[in-house]
Amino acid sequence: MLDKALEWYQHSDLRQAALDLFPEKVLEKELESYRKRKAKEREKTREIELQKMLERCKKLFPIGTLMWNDEGSDQLPNIVISKPYIGSSPYHYPRYTDYFGPGSELNRRTVLVKSVRVSDGNVPADDKFYLSKICLENSLYFIDHPSEWTRPPLINLVEYQKQEIEKRDNSVKDIQKDIERLEKSLSDKQERISYLMMYNPLDFSKERIKEIVKRYT
Repeated sequence: MLDKALEWYQHSDLRQAALDLFPEKVLEKELESYRKRKAKEREKTREIELQKMLERCKKLFPIGTLMWNDEGSDQLPNIVISKPYIGSSPYHYPRYTDYFGPGSELNRRTVLVKSVRVSDGNVPADDKFYLSKICLENSLYFIDHPSEWTRPPLINLVEYQKQEIEKRDNSVKDIQKDIERLEKSLSDKQERISYLMMYNPLDFSKERIKEIVKRYT
C-alpha cells in the first residue's frame, strides 16, 4: 500500500489520494529510497528485455542482412557486417521505450549492429560516414508495428532490384528527353547562325541604295 501511495504522490492529480493514506512526512521520508528501488527494478527488467531482444535479433539480422537504417530518412541500403550486440550510440538509440528518462545514459543502451551503407554503383563509398550502426530495437518496433508511414526494415533483394531498375530507367528516360530538347535547341541555333552568316552588311552599298530608289520611284 505504501508503494502505491508513493506512486500516486508523485502525480499532481493523485497526490491527495496518497495523502489520504499516509502523512506527508512519511511519504517524503520514503520517496527517495522508493525511487532508487524502482530504478533498480526497472534496470533489472530492462536487462532481461535486452537479452531476449538480443537473441531475437541474432536470428533476424545475421551478418549479410540487407536492411534500412533505423533513422528513417536514410535512402541508402545497409549491409549488416557484425553480430548484434548490446551497447550504446549517440545517434542510434531506442525511441520507443520509456524504461529510462530522456537524456539518461541508460536510455542509450540497446541492441546495435554495425553496417556499411551502399552507394550508387553497388559499392560502399570510401568514406567513414558510410560505416554506420543500426539500432535494432527500433527496427524490431517497425516489424512489430507495421504501418503505411514506416517502411519495413528488412529489404527484399528481388523487390529492391526491381525498384532500382525502375528508378534507373525513369532517370534514363528523363535524360533522353533533356537530350532531345537540347538537340532541338542546338539545331535551331545552328540554323540561326547559318542565316546570320548569309547576311553581309557590306552589300548595303551606295549602288544598292540606288537600285532600291530606282525600283520604287
